[in-house]
Amino acid sequence: MPRPRAPPAARNPLAAVPYFCSDRYDKKIQGYGCLRGADEVAVPDGDLAKGRFVAACSTGERVSGALAVGMPPRARLPWRQAVAAGAVRAEAGCAGATVPGA
Repeated sequence: MPRPRAPPAARNPLAAVPYFCSDRYDKKIQGYGCLRGADEVAVPDGDLAKGRFVAACSTGERVSGALAVGMPPRARLPWRQAVAAGAVRAEAGCAGATVPGA
């Protein structure tokens, strides 16, 4: 008997993720998921002072959004996938990340 398949959105880690992109001077800004109303925002990759970073937003224990500023595609894609999968914050690489303003 064939096993039931997951719905298409569950199979594709890049499906149905709200997204925006903007170019500001020499920086590319990309946002994935829900950036508003997060319980915590951490910077797991890059450097705020240099203007090149990924900020990961989490609601509860799940990654709910990510904002990438001036980062290459190889640094942005894993965060888009984490948002799509609703990854657990620690498993997505937020453990030990700096929290701006803390």
